[in-house]
Amino acid sequence: MFAETNDELMVARGRLTLAEAIAREQLDYSGKYLRSLKSCIRCLRCVDACPSGVDVGEIVRLMRIEAARELGLSPLTKLVFRRVLPNRWLYNTAIRLASFAQRLLPREREGPLRHLPLFFRGERSIPPLARRSFLERARDYHALEGAERRVGFFVGCLINYVYPEVGDAVVRLLNRCGVDVVVPREQVCCGAPVIGMGDDVAARTLAAKNIRAFRDAGVDTILVACATGGKTLKHDYPRMFGEETAEFSSSVKDIVEFVRDLVPTVAGNVKVTYHDPCHLRWGQGIYREPREVLNRVAQYEEMPDADRCCGMGGTFSLFFHDLSRKIAARKLDAIAATDADVVATACPGCMLQLNEGIARRDIRKSVKHLVEIIEEASRNQGPPT
Repeated sequence: MFAETNDELMVARGRLTLAEAIAREQLDYSGKYLRSLKSCIRCLRCVDACPSGVDVGEIVRLMRIEAARELGLSPLTKLVFRRVLPNRWLYNTAIRLASFAQRLLPREREGPLRHLPLFFRGERSIPPLARRSFLERARDYHALEGAERRVGFFVGCLINYVYPEVGDAVVRLLNRCGVDVVVPREQVCCGAPVIGMGDDVAARTLAAKNIRAFRDAGVDTILVACATGGKTLKHDYPRMFGEETAEFSSSVKDIVEFVRDLVPTVAGNVKVTYHDPCHLRWGQGIYREPREVLNRVAQYEEMPDADRCCGMGGTFSLFFHDLSRKIAARKLDAIAATDADVVATACPGCMLQLNEGIARRDIRKSVKHLVEIIEEASRNQGPPT
């Protein structure tokens, strides 16, 4: 943010100064304060870089909760966060209506709807919403007979409603590696957008439902193919509930953590580069594993500044779309400079941002989830020995 705006209010140091002023009652909840708060893209790079070890991300989370308590949330926001997201039937219905509305829009714009039905913004476009969500597809999956391992799969909103093919690739890859996959139908949104808006009540409701769903499923390991979802389940849930979620959160792994030692080396001929999702690189410290696997299954080329933010930031890209595009421009320059045919990443949100930017710039490369590339390369290879 600071690199694009040169504004002290939009850097960690400025936000911490504002937080201190609010705590000391030296400052009111002004429009400028709220803009500084909302403009945090939550990339978490400041947390990694801080020499004093200050957890700026956690401070910003608490600042947003306090702002929501002081100023309140709009009735529509409360309706979506506290009634729709925790209720899978209502959520599915809202998405079906959004999908119908999306098909009525001009073809050259894929649709201004994000994966949450709350946001109607003309600036953004996303791929067509899936006619059949991943959780609906998962009804057709059968238990893998003779499997020595059994894991749970947390799906997340974007994979469920926009990129269900990523979920399909997760299940196929794990089954090929001899792993049975359980997909609890009671799981709901991880709560990341809700946490970002400061609605602690809704966030706790969603977290409790997810924890209960996977405990009831009786699995020891929970896999996530979404960097933001993984960071939320691993780190945000314990901050909300304390020690009572420690066992649950410690069982959560990103899909690449789990399959790194299961995927064999294959003769991959696809030229691939990799974009580090912020919530995987800075939020979970996972950056070597994706490169290790890609080097095994494809012709890998490192892009310049691979760990630089793509500018997505969830709701940030809606409220600060122009800034989101400016941040993305640097990433798109880096992508265009490579000889790769495919851009791999490990976050559906990054896929959304990169797909839009590549289409806008007419860059002749495709964007795929890391697990799709691994699954395609290992197809017909059989399980590793």
